[in-house]
Amino acid sequence: MGSVPPQRRGVASAVRATIFNTGNVVSIGLVAYIITTVIPYQVVSGLLTGGYTTLTAADATGFVSGIGRAFVVTAIITFAGMFASSLRGPKNKTPPF
Repeated sequence: MGSVPPQRRGVASAVRATIFNTGNVVSIGLVAYIITTVIPYQVVSGLLTGGYTTLTAADATGFVSGIGRAFVVTAIITFAGMFASSLRGPKNKTPPF
């Protein structure tokens, strides 16, 4: 907020909150999609509806594999964001007031 003029801080805060909330929603959906690509549809739908309470060894292995893939994808996205953030330049050291 220090880089935003005082009269625009409300708008900047709203934009930041909207971007954070959108990122949370999209990332949860993305991770769920990646995890469920490894497990058969019947198992996923059974887990979501409460029809399954346990997984077979093969389905559990697929689930863990899906989580591993999700971690890799989100790590790549995080590093891309870190790179983009590093391009914005040095932080302004002057006080905002």
